[in-house]
Amino acid sequence: MDYKLLITGAAGYMQHSIVPPPNIVAVVRSDKQALELSSLGIDAVHVDLGDIDAITQLVLEKDIDLVVHCASATDASLAKPLLSGLGRRIQQTGKAAYFIHTSGASAFADLAGWPHGKVSDTDQVHALVKQVSTPYVVRDTDNTIFDLAYENNVTNFIVVPPLIYGRGTGISNHISSQLSVYIQAAIANKAVYKFSKDSEWQAIHVTDLARFYTSIIRTIVHGNAPVGGQDGYFFASAHKLPWWDLLHCLASRLHAKWLVSTADVNVWPNGDLAAESFGMPLEYVRIGWNSNSITLCQKGDLIGWKPIWNYAMLLEHMDDEIEKVQQAGPSAKMIKLPPKLR
Repeated sequence: MDYKLLITGAAGYMQHSIVPPPNIVAVVRSDKQALELSSLGIDAVHVDLGDIDAITQLVLEKDIDLVVHCASATDASLAKPLLSGLGRRIQQTGKAAYFIHTSGASAFADLAGWPHGKVSDTDQVHALVKQVSTPYVVRDTDNTIFDLAYENNVTNFIVVPPLIYGRGTGISNHISSQLSVYIQAAIANKAVYKFSKDSEWQAIHVTDLARFYTSIIRTIVHGNAPVGGQDGYFFASAHKLPWWDLLHCLASRLHAKWLVSTADVNVWPNGDLAAESFGMPLEYVRIGWNSNSITLCQKGDLIGWKPIWNYAMLLEHMDDEIEKVQQAGPSAKMIKLPPKLR
């Protein structure tokens, strides 16, 4: 079908890598970002995502059929105007409209109240999420997205990236948060610390993640969209990430560069130091860096996607992860807590 795509957060870490410029409208947070993207041939617009009238007008005037929402996994209010605008477009044209929401793997972390353990995107994920009694902002946002999409007759997909690493191509942010913040903390402390219990996440290289989004978009554009709605969860996971093993590799590489005083990895001396090093309350430090979040991708074949990077390659390229943090300096610490988490 003919389509026009709108992407939010287009100046961010991996978003600019998702799709080439034609037929794209990029919504950004500042006039400066709009000018920078416009210079690359992208139709960039600085608009408030919370302004329902402005967003609806944008969707209708630009003939938007597909939204890739990367701006926030924790603020459902930023998705509401977009879904409402798509609903209005459906009413006017009778064409199907699609909404791809970017969530986060912390929603499936044991320390964030996820009781079901390891989960695959071929499971009844939405039903499992609805069963969770413990409130958590990322899960709550996902649930709201489902409700809003249903109300507006929009087909929705929820993409759940795990820990992301590698060099992004965004104009304002070239590094991820989770691993980079750990590296920055280690350099500041002159030591790599670990938590007293090992844990495991999933991970993906930013280029594999960009191809994941592109693969979903391609199936939609070619008229072969996968099933969305309650079956629309897609876990964009490429490989495991065992924290203790990773940190021992990190300590070895940092010590070889004289950035830490020892290649040993000891347990954090106390929770206060961990919270101070990561710049957030210990509760959320543990969710991000000491929880178990095992989200398995089994729907890759549905969209023609397979990862290129694996865990061994991540360890082989640890020097590059360190170099990114050194080049970024203080700006590497980019985890910002939403209001509900402060």
